Amino acid sequence: MHKNAISSGEFAKLCNTSKETLRHYKDIGLLTPRYEAENGYQYYDAEQFYDYYAIAIFKKTGTSLAKIKECMSHQNIPSILKTLSDQQEALIKEKRKIEQMQFVVKNALLNMSMGLYHNPTDSTPQIDFFDKEHLLAVPHNEFSISQEDQDDEDRILISVLRKYKEICDTYNVQTDYQLGAIMSFDSKRITHLYTRVNKTYKNPYYQQKPAGKYLYSIHKGNWDLSATYEKFFSYIKQNHIRTIGDIYAYDLAGFMINGVENNSMTIISIQVV
Repeated sequence: MHKNAISSGEFAKLCNTSKETLRHYKDIGLLTPRYEAENGYQYYDAEQFYDYYAIAIFKKTGTSLAKIKECMSHQNIPSILKTLSDQQEALIKEKRKIEQMQFVVKNALLNMSMGLYHNPTDSTPQIDFFDKEHLLAVPHNEFSISQEDQDDEDRILISVLRKYKEICDTYNVQTDYQLGAIMSFDSKRITHLYTRVNKTYKNPYYQQKPAGKYLYSIHKGNWDLSATYEKFFSYIKQNHIRTIGDIYAYDLAGFMINGVENNSMTIISIQVV
């Protein structure tokens, strides 16, 4: 027996797979044992690990077993190059999906933790240092909301999400679609709706919320923010706080728990001197 010969059980362990998978690959002629002993037992060659590894990579990118078998059997270089190119594109797309999921989970964890553990229940404004944030900010007047839909929150949300999906697809932007609003401090009117993005982007909707000291308040427990806004503005006036720029209001609860009013959490913030 060849010195590199190993049993199917040993080969399965080496490849981190099951004997059933190896048996299936053998049955379809994709990966067959290289040696057969006098007693009829079949053995793999240790170097066939690389064949199995190639099969596993092809399979994870969605390549069919029939296509994998064709590539590995015929050893046609142009065909293999084409398949590898398709693989690479599939892996890039999968990487983007994973990065998107990581971004969503990370933000949800940070946002909900902040809302639950870092603010007193009476929503008294506080000052703290905030890191910079990357935003995709769309002017309020760019959303296609008809007159009859002005009071229909569901229709408004559909219009907003449709616009963000269009922008993200056009500029290849990653976001979690969790919404916020930018409000002019002077007019107290919303000028933009925004969602956070994962990095700097070169497109007309990108804005950066600068790092610095911010006065902030976290509103919890109901969807009506009017009393919290009133308290926020009164606090600024009574304490002669010098502010910089616009007000940011951002939904901390997000899509996971915001369906219940008692779980709602919104942070209101403005940069201060």
